[in-house]
Amino acid sequence: GTMVGYNVGVDLVDKLNKCKEIGITSCQINIWNGGSMNDGNAAELLAKTNVDGGLIGGASLVAKKFGAIVDAAQ
Repeated sequence: GTMVGYNVGVDLVDKLNKCKEIGITSCQINIWNGGSMNDGNAAELLAKTNVDGGLIGGASLVAKKFGAIVDAAQ
């Protein structure tokens, strides 16, 4: 689900930070939540420190739902 994806992203960021600690500095990763972001959870997900954006599915087809996601992103 959504939080499992978030936790995987956090684990990746932690591993990349460890690489920086040993001198590997040319790597960057952006974490995007995909598939589960909607008007009901966008604000919570986008407030997470390591989430840079989201992939929107069916909510993008309904103007009111998509508008709520846009509002959450601002």
